[in-house]
Amino acid sequence: MAIHNIFLTFLSIVTNTSIKRIINEDIDDSVRDVITTNESALKYILLHTWKEKATAHVSFDKIFLLCTDGVMGGDDDKSDTPSSYDMFIDQMTKFYNHQQQDVEAFINSIEQVSCGADLDDIDRIKASIIDVTKRILVFKSGIDMSEDTIRLYMDTTGGPRNAAMILLVISRMMAYHGIVVENMYYSSYPRITGGSNQIKVHRVLDIYNLFDVVAGFEEFKLYGSAKKLNAHFKSEEG
Repeated sequence: MAIHNIFLTFLSIVTNTSIKRIINEDIDDSVRDVITTNESALKYILLHTWKEKATAHVSFDKIFLLCTDGVMGGDDDKSDTPSSYDMFIDQMTKFYNHQQQDVEAFINSIEQVSCGADLDDIDRIKASIIDVTKRILVFKSGIDMSEDTIRLYMDTTGGPRNAAMILLVISRMMAYHGIVVENMYYSSYPRITGGSNQIKVHRVLDIYNLFDVVAGFEEFKLYGSAKKLNAHFKSEEG
């Protein structure tokens, strides 16, 4: 059985290009420095993957980046200013090189998903959800799911204020298609003047798991079955 890994996130507009530092204790000092908050979770996942002998050179099969127009464009007054998207790619490329991993595999895994300029536009949000869902399902269609497993990792740090909700909707849709939601992450960073430049990566899969609790209550109410609730609470105990 083969395991295929995919990563999904909203990229943020980079307004502060100073060096930030990841403070999680379980990573190496040599890779703590970041510029974009989005790179924090992705680096964290990859570092822990590469520490294991069996996955020492495993990368993501697909990295889906939801990007607004602002993320894709540089400073209007400075045509030579790199976009937030370019900065993210550049930072991750340097990271792959530093770790002596396959940069080409990383570049080939990238799928940029356009989200337009205004994510208060509900129709545009729906279109973006449908777009990324279709792309993931196209990837899934080339895999024998009776033999293999697809794991979805998500970073809910970046994007507009409704980004986390959009990612939760997408993840739940993927779960119904047999894709395992392996983990979710959030990188906390104080966006205040004079604030600390420290970032901490948090695992927040418990938030996603609340969907199972809601589904379990609905199942119990409609059918008198506590199967989903029991499965959820057993996994919590484990």
